Amino acid sequence: MLADVRGGATVAEAAAAAGLASRTPVYNLRRTDVVFAEALRLAQAEGRKARRAAGPELQVDQHGTEASYRKRLCSCDRCRAAGTQARARRRSTSNAPAAEAA
Repeated sequence: MLADVRGGATVAEAAAAAGLASRTPVYNLRRTDVVFAEALRLAQAEGRKARRAAGPELQVDQHGTEASYRKRLCSCDRCRAAGTQARARRRSTSNAPAAEAA
């Protein structure tokens, strides 16, 4: 599970891949096991770096990303601009084949 988190998965995604119904057992273990808590903290830091390297679309809940704008409903200038840019990018790629056919 920690390898998944290191690779950029969220704790919820890694827990689901490990067969857990939710992320709660992971956070319960983090609260009771200091060694696991530190390992998880380091894995999450590496996962954030991996998501940033992969592109802004994979950054989860980071300000200035579309995910923050859509999931957290953050309306700060950076998040709103990221949402606008992502929409424009999706529209330009989804309209490209239709424009070529015309």
